[in-house]
Amino acid sequence: MHRTVTKEDLASSFFTKLKQKHISAKEAAENMHLAQSTLSMWKEKKDIPDQQLVNAAKYLQDGDFSTQVSNYLFGWPTLIEDKNLNIDPLSLWVHLLIVEKEKSSISYDLEEILVHSNFNISDRSTIISSIRMLQNEAAIENRLSTLLIDNYNITDNELHPVASKFDKYH
Repeated sequence: MHRTVTKEDLASSFFTKLKQKHISAKEAAENMHLAQSTLSMWKEKKDIPDQQLVNAAKYLQDGDFSTQVSNYLFGWPTLIEDKNLNIDPLSLWVHLLIVEKEKSSISYDLEEILVHSNFNISDRSTIISSIRMLQNEAAIENRLSTLLIDNYNITDNELHPVASKFDKYH
Protein backbone atom coordinates (compact mmCIF):
# COMPACT_ATOMS: atom_id res chain seq x y z
CA MET A 1 0.00 0.00 0.00
CA HIS A 2 2.93 2.34 0.61
CA ARG A 3 6.29 2.76 -1.03
CA THR A 4 8.91 5.44 -1.28
CA VAL A 5 8.45 7.65 -4.30
CA THR A 6 11.37 7.62 -6.75
CA LYS A 7 12.95 10.33 -8.89
CA GLU A 8 11.43 8.61 -11.92
CA ASP A 9 7.98 8.79 -10.30
CA LEU A 10 8.45 12.51 -9.66
CA ALA A 11 9.59 13.27 -13.20
CA SER A 12 6.72 11.27 -14.66
CA SER A 13 4.23 12.96 -12.36
CA PHE A 14 5.61 16.42 -13.15
CA PHE A 15 5.22 16.01 -16.91
CA THR A 16 1.81 14.36 -16.53
CA LYS A 17 0.65 17.33 -14.44
CA LEU A 18 1.96 19.77 -17.05
CA LYS A 19 -0.02 17.93 -19.71
CA GLN A 20 -3.18 17.85 -17.54
CA LYS A 21 -2.89 21.60 -16.96
CA HIS A 22 -2.26 22.23 -20.67
CA ILE A 23 1.12 23.82 -19.97
CA SER A 24 3.82 23.46 -22.60
CA ALA A 25 7.41 22.64 -21.65
CA LYS A 26 8.42 26.00 -23.14
CA GLU A 27 5.93 27.88 -20.94
CA ALA A 28 6.94 25.94 -17.84
CA ALA A 29 10.64 26.53 -18.51
CA GLU A 30 10.10 30.26 -18.95
CA ASN A 31 8.02 30.58 -15.78
CA MET A 32 10.49 28.49 -13.78
CA HIS A 33 13.42 30.54 -15.17
CA LEU A 34 15.01 27.50 -16.79
CA ALA A 35 16.15 26.68 -20.29
CA GLN A 36 13.71 24.54 -22.25
CA SER A 37 16.56 22.08 -22.81
CA THR A 38 16.71 21.61 -19.03
CA LEU A 39 13.13 20.37 -18.95
CA SER A 40 13.83 18.17 -21.98
CA MET A 41 16.76 16.65 -20.11
CA TRP A 42 14.55 16.01 -17.04
CA LYS A 43 12.01 14.26 -19.23
CA GLU A 44 14.60 12.21 -21.12
CA LYS A 45 16.52 11.13 -18.02
CA LYS A 46 13.33 10.83 -15.92
CA ASP A 47 15.09 12.80 -13.23
CA ILE A 48 14.49 16.20 -11.67
CA PRO A 49 17.45 17.36 -9.55
CA ASP A 50 16.66 17.53 -5.84
CA GLN A 51 17.41 21.25 -5.73
CA GLN A 52 14.72 21.84 -8.42
CA LEU A 53 11.95 19.70 -6.90
CA VAL A 54 10.60 22.41 -4.61
CA ASN A 55 10.72 24.92 -7.49
CA ALA A 56 8.74 22.47 -9.64
CA ALA A 57 6.18 21.91 -6.87
CA LYS A 58 5.75 25.64 -6.30
CA TYR A 59 5.28 26.19 -10.01
CA LEU A 60 2.68 23.43 -10.44
CA GLN A 61 0.74 24.37 -7.29
CA ASP A 62 -0.64 20.84 -7.23
CA GLY A 63 -1.32 19.18 -3.88
CA ASP A 64 -0.57 15.64 -5.08
CA PHE A 65 2.76 16.61 -6.61
CA SER A 66 3.73 18.70 -3.57
CA THR A 67 2.98 15.74 -1.32
CA GLN A 68 5.09 13.44 -3.49
CA VAL A 69 7.99 15.91 -3.41
CA SER A 70 7.90 16.39 0.35
CA ASN A 71 7.57 12.66 0.94
CA TYR A 72 10.53 12.02 -1.37
CA LEU A 73 12.71 14.68 0.26
CA PHE A 74 11.92 13.39 3.77
CA GLY A 75 12.14 9.73 2.73
CA TRP A 76 8.56 9.07 3.74
CA PRO A 77 6.47 6.42 2.02
CA THR A 78 3.72 7.58 -0.31
CA LEU A 79 0.21 6.20 -0.54
CA ILE A 80 0.01 4.69 -4.00
CA GLU A 81 -2.57 1.96 -4.32
CA ASP A 82 -5.85 2.93 -2.70
CA LYS A 83 -7.14 5.85 -4.77
CA ASN A 84 -9.80 6.65 -2.13
CA LEU A 85 -7.03 7.32 0.37
CA ASN A 86 -5.47 9.79 -2.04
CA ILE A 87 -8.62 11.85 -2.60
CA ASP A 88 -10.94 11.35 0.34
CA PRO A 89 -9.99 13.06 3.62
CA LEU A 90 -12.40 10.93 5.66
CA SER A 91 -10.93 7.66 4.36
CA LEU A 92 -7.45 8.97 5.03
CA TRP A 93 -8.45 10.08 8.54
CA VAL A 94 -9.80 6.62 9.35
CA HIS A 95 -6.64 5.06 7.93
CA LEU A 96 -4.55 7.36 10.14
CA LEU A 97 -6.51 6.26 13.22
CA ILE A 98 -5.83 2.61 12.34
CA VAL A 99 -2.11 3.31 11.91
CA GLU A 100 -2.01 5.13 15.26
CA LYS A 101 -3.63 2.11 16.91
CA GLU A 102 -1.04 -0.19 15.29
CA LYS A 103 1.71 2.15 16.48
CA SER A 104 0.58 1.75 20.07
CA SER A 105 1.40 -1.97 19.81
CA ILE A 106 5.13 -1.23 19.42
CA SER A 107 5.29 1.87 21.63
CA TYR A 108 6.01 -0.06 24.82
CA ASP A 109 8.90 -2.00 23.27
CA LEU A 110 10.44 1.15 21.82
CA GLU A 111 10.07 3.01 25.10
CA GLU A 112 11.88 0.18 26.89
CA ILE A 113 14.76 0.39 24.44
CA LEU A 114 14.99 4.17 24.75
CA VAL A 115 14.84 4.18 28.55
CA HIS A 116 17.52 1.53 29.00
CA SER A 117 20.90 2.58 27.71
CA ASN A 118 22.19 -0.95 27.06
CA PHE A 119 21.35 -1.52 23.40
CA ASN A 120 21.09 -5.14 22.29
CA ILE A 121 21.38 -6.22 18.68
CA SER A 122 18.00 -7.92 19.11
CA ASP A 123 16.49 -4.44 19.66
CA ARG A 124 17.39 -3.47 16.10
CA SER A 125 14.26 -5.00 14.53
CA THR A 126 12.03 -3.13 17.00
CA ILE A 127 13.79 0.13 16.16
CA ILE A 128 13.45 -0.51 12.41
CA SER A 129 9.74 -1.34 12.81
CA SER A 130 9.27 1.82 14.84
CA ILE A 131 10.97 3.97 12.22
CA ARG A 132 8.84 2.48 9.46
CA MET A 133 5.69 3.04 11.48
CA LEU A 134 6.63 6.67 12.21
CA GLN A 135 7.47 7.35 8.57
CA ASN A 136 4.21 5.79 7.46
CA GLU A 137 2.24 7.89 9.92
CA ALA A 138 4.08 11.06 8.87
CA ALA A 139 3.32 10.37 5.19
CA ILE A 140 -0.37 9.89 5.94
CA GLU A 141 -0.50 13.04 8.07
CA ASN A 142 1.26 14.99 5.31
CA ARG A 143 -1.21 13.77 2.67
CA LEU A 144 -4.20 14.48 4.90
CA SER A 145 -2.93 18.00 5.58
CA THR A 146 -2.52 18.61 1.85
CA LEU A 147 -6.03 17.34 1.13
CA LEU A 148 -7.55 19.54 3.83
CA ILE A 149 -5.67 22.60 2.58
CA ASP A 150 -6.74 21.94 -1.01
CA ASN A 151 -10.34 20.91 -0.30
CA TYR A 152 -11.08 23.79 2.04
CA ASN A 153 -8.93 26.48 0.35
CA ILE A 154 -6.85 27.13 3.46
CA THR A 155 -4.19 29.81 2.96
CA ASP A 156 -0.68 30.10 4.39
CA ASN A 157 -1.79 33.20 6.31
CA GLU A 158 -4.53 31.20 7.99
CA LEU A 159 -2.11 28.41 8.89
CA HIS A 160 0.69 30.66 10.06
CA PRO A 161 -0.89 33.86 11.44
CA VAL A 162 1.93 34.30 13.97
CA ALA A 163 4.49 34.85 11.20
CA SER A 164 2.70 37.97 10.01
CA LYS A 165 2.70 39.40 13.54
CA PHE A 166 6.49 39.14 13.69
CA ASP A 167 7.00 40.68 10.26
CA LYS A 168 6.64 44.17 11.74
CA TYR A 169 9.85 43.63 13.74
CA HIS A 170 12.02 42.96 10.67
